[in-house]
Amino acid sequence: METFSVDGFDAHEANARVGVWVFNNVTNAAEVKRALMDGKLDVTLLNSTSVAAMSCIELACYKARVAESRDGLVTKALHAEVVFCLSPSRHISESFRRFGGDDSSTSLIVCKFDPQDGDDAALRQLIAGDVVKFADKAPHDAATLRKWYKINESELTLGSLEDAILSRIAIRDVA
Repeated sequence: METFSVDGFDAHEANARVGVWVFNNVTNAAEVKRALMDGKLDVTLLNSTSVAAMSCIELACYKARVAESRDGLVTKALHAEVVFCLSPSRHISESFRRFGGDDSSTSLIVCKFDPQDGDDAALRQLIAGDVVKFADKAPHDAATLRKWYKINESELTLGSLEDAILSRIAIRDVA
């Protein structure tokens, strides 16, 4: 598990720390998704091919946490808001379809606000797959991400795909 603190929030405050697990070679994604849908699992579940970099997750978690602190969640829960914040679209169902883990996912990213000591063992027991570092996750689908975020070739001459995606995530609610 890798962790980070959500910038701008006191580390001892609720939901100010996030744990991130990456699972490759997942064979039971449908079961994991069912546990999430049934409320037995309180995490953010992401398809790792839809995530360009850890910084995208960090920004989405920050935006979700800010929305929570202002009583402005668009979704019903903080972990769901992270998926919504990753998306360039304002359509919740499309956000989950594109970024959430689905029944056929073979590589998953799991994020949890305020991870506890027992979370690591519980997730390893539930998810049939190999736990790896974020740097070793399945590669993201750059062509699909460019299409979803509407990033053209000329924009990539000025910066990286990650930079372009971060810009889109950051300004979605402003534009």
